[in-house]
Amino acid sequence: MPPPARPTHLNRQVRSVAAQVLCISHHLEPNRELVGQFPPIHASQDSLSFQVRGNRSPVHVELLGQFSEGSSGSVVGDGLVGSPTWTSARATLVNSLPGIQGALNAGAVRRMTRCLDRESNRAERSDGEPGRNIVKRAGRDARSKVVSLHDAIDRFVPDGVGMLAVGGMHLHNNAMALVREVVRQRRRVRRLLTSPCGALNADLLIGAGLVDEVATSYVGFEHLGLAPCFRRAVEEGAIRVLECDEAYITHGLYAGASGLPFIPLPAGLEASDVPNVNPESYRLVEDPFTGRPALAGAPLRPDVALLHALESDAAGNAAFAGAHFLDRSMSLASKTVLVQVERIVTTDEVSRRPAGSTIPGFLVHAVVEIPGGCHPTASHGAYNYDEEHLRMYLERARDAPGTSAYLDEYVTGVTEEQYSQATAPRLAALRYTTAPRSASGQEAVFGTGTVA
Repeated sequence: MPPPARPTHLNRQVRSVAAQVLCISHHLEPNRELVGQFPPIHASQDSLSFQVRGNRSPVHVELLGQFSEGSSGSVVGDGLVGSPTWTSARATLVNSLPGIQGALNAGAVRRMTRCLDRESNRAERSDGEPGRNIVKRAGRDARSKVVSLHDAIDRFVPDGVGMLAVGGMHLHNNAMALVREVVRQRRRVRRLLTSPCGALNADLLIGAGLVDEVATSYVGFEHLGLAPCFRRAVEEGAIRVLECDEAYITHGLYAGASGLPFIPLPAGLEASDVPNVNPESYRLVEDPFTGRPALAGAPLRPDVALLHALESDAAGNAAFAGAHFLDRSMSLASKTVLVQVERIVTTDEVSRRPAGSTIPGFLVHAVVEIPGGCHPTASHGAYNYDEEHLRMYLERARDAPGTSAYLDEYVTGVTEEQYSQATAPRLAALRYTTAPRSASGQEAVFGTGTVA
């Protein structure tokens, strides 16, 4: 006998979840959005198919697992009450949709389903502040994402990664422990993307000879001077530079996070020479409303992002202290997100952080707890940057032999634990005397506070 048909309301929920998983996981462009409210062409106990605009053949989704009536909450798109509990699922694309061919693993589907369930259970929130209970529910019964530094890079940063994004800005919140481990494991980077102002996080990778090309608007050390390895590599033609302006990096990441095919940029940028030297990232288009020319930027969608946050729970819900620059945008736009933190805390502590200062755990693939991991740059809420060490680096990195000597002494010739031990006295002197509390209370003044 054929299996009994899945109840209609279950089909609606499965369609909604599957569609949103496909759109978010594969950055579906607007012209490929699912028609209407995801009406199925075919729906059965084990599978369903739906049509995508701009694609001749339908997307077929195979569903595996048990569905039972439960209290997991409703789904945002359908407004269902008492929806089924999603225990196991797999969605596979059997046709060839441009740019999204491949398969979704069970973890990706489960993570997105949990996210939808959390988002729909707003009635459970008693504190009246959206976002807090979402984080709290995200950490409940979640599998730990805390891994070792070595495993984070070994598992999630392939050799020859297409686009690697490094977070932080200037001398602040550089994820240096992750960067140093990339150098130790000799992971080659085809394209490096910095925030509007890259610093040691980019210069170290370039000095190690791992970067083929870099997309940036600036790499330097603020008041301490230019980035020696970056400058030398550009002058010698060892790397290709995709010249970007700050606005494009900001808006490009927004476009990548939103699944947009391109994004209009602020007026006036078309008068600069940047679009002429980087036609890959910029295009002059016609404003459909005024008919005037406008500058558009391509979306930025990093394959891997290396970020730093002050703290995280075991499920990957991370919280920033002080400025978070473009790190939240990078986490939303990137396919894989690795976060290093100063400490692991409870989910309740992260949930008390202000809205807009956190990264939800379903975006994060791995968390590395490594106190002092930003050194010699600053970690907002924990310690200032180490100007003495930075000046020493700049002096040594003036030529290739000096760069090699620095790498041998502080990166490739030592483990991260040995690096931390060697720099511990300096780091102790740089820590803020007023440490921010994880859950509540006054936070340190970042960058200007008194050091111990």
